[in-house]
Amino acid sequence: MSTTAEPGPLLEVDDLVTRYPVSRGVVGTLKRQPRLQVHAVEGVSFSVGPGEMVALVGESGCGKTSTAQTVIRMVDNQGGSIRFDGRDITGMSAGGMRPLRREIQMIYQDPYESLDPRFRVRDTIEEPLLVHKLGGSSKQREQKVLEALKRAGLTPPDLFIDRFPHELSGGQRQRVAIAASDAVQQHLVRCRLGSDDALLGGGVDGDDVLHDRAPNSSLEAALPWVEVLMSPRFGTSARQR
Repeated sequence: MSTTAEPGPLLEVDDLVTRYPVSRGVVGTLKRQPRLQVHAVEGVSFSVGPGEMVALVGESGCGKTSTAQTVIRMVDNQGGSIRFDGRDITGMSAGGMRPLRREIQMIYQDPYESLDPRFRVRDTIEEPLLVHKLGGSSKQREQKVLEALKRAGLTPPDLFIDRFPHELSGGQRQRVAIAASDAVQQHLVRCRLGSDDALLGGGVDGDDVLHDRAPNSSLEAALPWVEVLMSPRFGTSARQR
């Protein structure tokens, strides 16, 4: 009798520590005052399995964003370990992380600031494909852009592909940001939600983010401050942390 092994966690975070140095200033340096640090994250551990969403919930300033930024290596950690898809990425260099960037995508909270006002929708979604050398020819990339727009709920996609951000509503801008993340077929998505977030206000929830690859997922709009890490593999389940 054959047995199928359960897939291991996509992301494993163990005893994570992130601290930010506080500037001493000129006077403090001359007086040789001790260096102080802001303890943003202390001893955080969690995992994200294939097809799972993990929500870090808490009030402003509690370290949710610092945790997420450290996990995706935008910020260096001072302790603990981070494993992505079985690889230890804790001390990985910027060059070593570059191939992984296509697998770890971000959806920013504010679509007004995350989209370049000079870029048409097609340019915004095509940019990650060009950066990661994906999509093939110009025609093939355009088809991927159209497919990503459709998955994000901007239909018909031809109606939106040549618009500028100022020609879109807040919810439509957020869907464009989702489409740009989804175009590279990522394995881990990080997004931040608030009670008045355009992601929620525009009618976009976990079903829209993961669409047909994760048709049973949802995000609770009632959660006031949420940092979400999710994996679009093999359907979804949700956990709150």
